[in-house]
Amino acid sequence: MKAKDLIYQRFSEFRILFWGLCLSALLLALRIKLSHSFFFLFLGWNLILGFIPFWITFLLQVYPGLWAKTYLRFLIFSLWLLFLPNAPYILTDFIHLRLSKPIEAPFDTLLVASFAATAWLAGLYSLRDMKRFLLLEYPEKAVRMMIYAMCFLAGLGVYLGRFIRFNSWDFILNPLEVATITLRNFSSPLCIFTTISIGLLMMYTLNSLPKK
Repeated sequence: MKAKDLIYQRFSEFRILFWGLCLSALLLALRIKLSHSFFFLFLGWNLILGFIPFWITFLLQVYPGLWAKTYLRFLIFSLWLLFLPNAPYILTDFIHLRLSKPIEAPFDTLLVASFAATAWLAGLYSLRDMKRFLLLEYPEKAVRMMIYAMCFLAGLGVYLGRFIRFNSWDFILNPLEVATITLRNFSSPLCIFTTISIGLLMMYTLNSLPKK
């Protein structure tokens, strides 16, 4: 399927994401203009990372032949899963509101919420698309369990990113260190809470999406 045909077919979804991006960019520009501070500029980078899983599944739909090759399928899926936590990660950026002045807090809350909602929705669309591809290879019940497991893995990834300060590429560059530290912190209450809460929220909102 051509990219333009896919966009036309799923125009409502792309329209929501487009306006989410526009609103986020506008609010960020206003924040920088009014405060003369670039502090929240990191939200732009986080949003770019949050959209990577979406663009991976988008390219898979445009070039489905990539999924047909086993070695490419494994590579693409691994890359997609590695970056998936970046979509829900922006939810944790609300933590930065503690640095906002009281007069700035309402606007900053709206700013972070706009970025978080846009990235979150892109992640959900990507999860739903990946589910379709997995259904080509595995039974529906198995795929459902895999998707739910990915939601909790994304929650674990959010914990590792926010509190341990790992990046997605650390899993490639320093896999042994990541595995060691993950196992060391796996039973911590904060890790358990973050993993379960993000995982359950992703599962619930994913199931709430309109069926395509």
